Amino acid sequence: MRNWLAVVLYGALLLGSIYQGSRLYLVWQDIPRQDINAWRVEYANLHLMDSFTPQLEIQVRSDNRTRLKFSALPAMYLTLSDAAGQTIAEKKFAPQEWLPEQLFKSTVWLVEGVPSQTEINAIIPLEIPSDASGFQIQLSYH
Repeated sequence: MRNWLAVVLYGALLLGSIYQGSRLYLVWQDIPRQDINAWRVEYANLHLMDSFTPQLEIQVRSDNRTRLKFSALPAMYLTLSDAAGQTIAEKKFAPQEWLPEQLFKSTVWLVEGVPSQTEINAIIPLEIPSDASGFQIQLSYH
């Protein structure tokens, strides 16, 4: 009788663990993943003289290895340098600041993440020091 009770209790614990594990897995799937390797900058251009307001034109792509995963939007870091390559200014853009307005208004990507193979084109108005001659873009979650 004791062995039978132990088997029943063990089975109940095992089923409970499987149930909890499956729930955690399903919750884990719903969370947008902070995987910086899932993002790449396809194109970036700093327009200094084309308009009255200097602007950064950028194209980024979510390129998850698994199409079922959604990636959290990263922050964008812009570093401006002078002709000697010395850093003269740095600016961090939260996703809400660099996303195009029509995408930011929907907020779906901010909450649920971005599906794989999504391409985002953005134009960001900037204030640029007159001695700026180069730039670097970095995407990060920090």
